Amino acid sequence: MLIATFAAPLARCLLGFLILIRLSIPLAAQAADAGDEPLDPQLNERIIYVPIQQTPLVRLQVTVFTPPGAGPFPLAVLNHGKNPGMPENEKRYRSVYAARYFLSRGYAVVIPMMRGFAGSDGDTWVTGCNLEAMAVHHGQDLARVIEYLVNHPDAGVPVESGKVVIFGQSMGGWNTLGAGSLNIPGVKGLVNFAGGLNAPDCLGWQGSLAAASGHFGQNTQVPSLWFYGDNDSKFAVPVWRNMLKQYNQGGEKAEIVAYGNFMRDSHGFLGSLEALPVWMPKMDAFLAKIGLPAEPLHAELLPAPYPAATNFADIGNIDALPLVNEPGREAYKTFLKKSLPKAFVIADDGATYTTVGGYDPLQQAMSACKRQHQGCEVYAVNDKVVWEQSQNWRAKSAVAESFRAWRKP
Repeated sequence: MLIATFAAPLARCLLGFLILIRLSIPLAAQAADAGDEPLDPQLNERIIYVPIQQTPLVRLQVTVFTPPGAGPFPLAVLNHGKNPGMPENEKRYRSVYAARYFLSRGYAVVIPMMRGFAGSDGDTWVTGCNLEAMAVHHGQDLARVIEYLVNHPDAGVPVESGKVVIFGQSMGGWNTLGAGSLNIPGVKGLVNFAGGLNAPDCLGWQGSLAAASGHFGQNTQVPSLWFYGDNDSKFAVPVWRNMLKQYNQGGEKAEIVAYGNFMRDSHGFLGSLEALPVWMPKMDAFLAKIGLPAEPLHAELLPAPYPAATNFADIGNIDALPLVNEPGREAYKTFLKKSLPKAFVIADDGATYTTVGGYDPLQQAMSACKRQHQGCEVYAVNDKVVWEQSQNWRAKSAVAESFRAWRKP
């Protein structure tokens, strides 16, 4: 969402609000309907349907991203989680940060929607409280997708066989571990972000996760990299620690990155821009260790890092805002109440731009501001003030302060 307030030149009377609504993508889901969001040409994004069963015919909806060039490319298979509600109402998963990471390293990226989810055919696998069977069934479908892409170059995804990594978050991380236990040809490694199935209606479900993890570890021949946080709303520390312990009973196949508390809920770690500096170096090292590409070939596909916090003002200090008028201050009050991620940008005439959600909200806000103004500066990102007041803005700030003084009764 983009919210903009526009200020007239300071010598004129103030204008009111203008609110522009743009696409807003829930961070936890990082998803979009093909019909709701245009495919991104910068990422060579497209949708294909991969047949995984002939009788009856079942095709999985697969989002494809490819880096610049003709290929063939190593392949990253990303797996989605599950949001509340019916699977058929799920949005098409895009995992934008993860997809862009792999694209920047030269991988083709495919994101299959499981049976019955979003635009995929068939019914979802129903295994009751057998959490292990659920992951294995989904893993078998992932194996069919990989086999199809390797053997059908006409599908438009030029894949370099023997260079495949499987990656997933939440339920997708669990399905990744299930797929790993099948030892799919060409798969070199697994990456699990907060993987598991949260099944509170199943008695002893945490123990079931651990037992199934032990079975997966016994049957898996390739290494894996796990990411878990301490304030995960779905899987508490003892749950994933026990999963890891059982998985590694037969040897240290899984490497853990325990990054502690992360923002309000570490279960959304993968969907946060702030998480990139934490997991990207670990991912690079893991890929290099298993013999897969890890060098940044297309760094321009990744978002720029957020600026560091400054000592200009406390995030809640509305009176410290430079340049802005009363509508701008009201816009900032609204910004403070919004959920993360978000950005607040101030133009040289006091207009303000707020973006909430979506991919790289800072870039969205700056782009919107620069379409209307020559001077645009970031004031706050998420819960931090990052304002750096340049010399040419100080004079304008002085004019603005004089104008504020003139307006006071």
